[in-house]
Amino acid sequence: MKSSPMIWSGLVTLPRAVPARTLAAALLSVSGQAAPPRSPRLTALHARLASDSEVTATLSGARIQASGQTLLITREPGRTGLPAAALPPNAPAVWDGRFEITAPEPGWSVGALKGRMASLAPSIRRS
Repeated sequence: MKSSPMIWSGLVTLPRAVPARTLAAALLSVSGQAAPPRSPRLTALHARLASDSEVTATLSGARIQASGQTLLITREPGRTGLPAAALPPNAPAVWDGRFEITAPEPGWSVGALKGRMASLAPSIRRS
């Protein structure tokens, strides 16, 4: 059975034997960084992933976990958190370098969910 990549809002799963260029693109996609990881660091991570051992690492604002044949890439949590941002009405805005959001009217803002999940109605929470 061939494994296919799964991408979901800041989470990417890939086969562990992914080419280095694909790994770099996935790191950028997840982290929201503007520049790819430096070649020596990417090469070193790629070599670690070629082994059969479990790997946990961070690079370019992303956290990489490898276990078995699966590679999981998530955003590395920042020390200061993500800033909230007011959204201009009817105009696309990019938040966190990853998400394009268009507010339908004035008064909308976007921010991190951390610490706010309990205030959401149970019908709109994801488990």
